[in-house]
Amino acid sequence: MKRFLFILFLFSSFYFLVSSIVSANFDSAYQSYLSQYDQYRLTLSNYQTARNRYLTYQTLTSQSEALNNTKIFLQARDQTMILYLKLLLEKNPDENYRKLLNEDLSFYQNHLNTISAVGNLTDAVSISDKAKEHFAPTEVLSRQTIINILLNKLKNINLNQAKIESGLEEKINFLKNNGKDVTTLERWTLSFKGKQLLVNQKIEEAQALSDKLEPKSSDQLSKDFSEIQTVVYNANQYLKEGTSFLIEIEKELKYGNY
Repeated sequence: MKRFLFILFLFSSFYFLVSSIVSANFDSAYQSYLSQYDQYRLTLSNYQTARNRYLTYQTLTSQSEALNNTKIFLQARDQTMILYLKLLLEKNPDENYRKLLNEDLSFYQNHLNTISAVGNLTDAVSISDKAKEHFAPTEVLSRQTIINILLNKLKNINLNQAKIESGLEEKINFLKNNGKDVTTLERWTLSFKGKQLLVNQKIEEAQALSDKLEPKSSDQLSKDFSEIQTVVYNANQYLKEGTSFLIEIEKELKYGNY
């Protein structure tokens, strides 16, 4: 149960990280996910109450109620995971991660389809255990997917900035060939390229750390994930610093005495 809640909390953290770039459709889907999560928490509470009543009274009625509430709870848990994985797919990670997410999605969909046929508490526990065993790999995949999505955003921004810088450099070279003093502009260009190299290094570092993630305790996995987030944050900071140099170059070209 603890690992399952870690996974759900993880997505909330991911939503915060990408909140500035989510689409209206994604936001609507996220609200549906939150609604399903609330439903899951309600079914969990009902399941715990019914389970305790059965353990206390051991009657056929309490047993039937426990089985019914257990099945409803397991279905809600699977449905929550399904929406969670679909939201990750909504952000368009790399094809490799899309394939893995779809495979994971198929597992929970197939698992959901088996629950309605369960006829006793022993089978319900067995069915539940199969999903619980799958939570650890799902947690790793989720974290790797989130990192992949964030890194793709950084890569795209970095690539666009490189294109802008290339165009600016052409203008600087034109001015230089016409006898203009472009020393400051060249210095800013070199500074931008230095930041760009640092961005690429941090992206590679974050990707390497992400590739090494493996099923562990949720606490240790969270620690490893936090380390990767720090690297991603540093890459984003270098990206912002590079942007500042591009802005200065554009201003100087526009308003400078050339």
